[in-house]
Amino acid sequence: MTTWRALALAGLPGMLAFAAPASAQDEEVPETDVPEAEAAEPVELTDEELAALPPSGPSLVAIDGSPWGKSLYPRGFTLPETAIVCLEDAGDFVVFGRKRESADEKPEALLFSGEGCMAAPPRGGEEPAEEPEEETLPPIPEAIAFDPDELIIAASTGPDAPRFPAGTKIVAATRICLEEGSRVSLFTGAIVRTIEGAECQIAGIRGVSTRSAFANLTSKNRRVRTGSVRSASTSPRETYMIVIRGSEVARRFYPLGSRVRTGGRICLPPSSGFLTFQREEGGTLTYGEDGCNRAIAEPAASDQSAGAGSGP
Repeated sequence: MTTWRALALAGLPGMLAFAAPASAQDEEVPETDVPEAEAAEPVELTDEELAALPPSGPSLVAIDGSPWGKSLYPRGFTLPETAIVCLEDAGDFVVFGRKRESADEKPEALLFSGEGCMAAPPRGGEEPAEEPEEETLPPIPEAIAFDPDELIIAASTGPDAPRFPAGTKIVAATRICLEEGSRVSLFTGAIVRTIEGAECQIAGIRGVSTRSAFANLTSKNRRVRTGSVRSASTSPRETYMIVIRGSEVARRFYPLGSRVRTGGRICLPPSSGFLTFQREEGGTLTYGEDGCNRAIAEPAASDQSAGAGSGP
């Protein structure tokens, strides 16, 4: 997958075209003051404005993953269904459950695996969203959707990795034999199992009711209204922040009203702009494009897209 740094370097030839000619390179250039980009004064929304934001939409909940994957997306961590999930190594993976919209909807697991970013595929039976005519974003691969009762290869490394590619669905009776230095991670329900070489093992995990374990993690789907985000509670708890402003492209991934854990991993692709969050405990935080959790100064109001309290 093309890295974000490579995309940035693509603009290098155009920058070089503005270099001074050789005859002018030795001339002294007078120093001039270059004005810095204007930053917006952070504006918090009132409780009434927060309540007017859309309710948080369908979401994904982290079930399990590789050790590093779980450090980035801890168990129980939620994201909007439109968000992208970014990992840093070929052997990393994280499994999200897609929260059910109704009691009779079938549970579904999503595998995000390998280096780079992936997006959740459309729900079963839904048509993919139409892309704008002037689409500037690079294509984003889709995660692999599977039934939580299925046994799936979540990640593989070492000499045997080509034999066991991530996303391959296998039956429980499959006998997996590995060479020294190989590792295969399997996932079913809410259980991760790792087999390391050199040895042979049966893939299936016995004595585990996988569907009930998975369902317990994905069945509670309350669409949270974004009313007052401050709390009088003094007991230790996780805090959240809400998307209150952002550029048009960034809001495709995190719509207005999206509610995420404070300090959680938030990734935006190149050319997507910015998002501004309001914290439960007060204050705002703005993240910029081309990376994860890239804190920036919020752009001036003239550069912002729709969002309550963003000014004229």
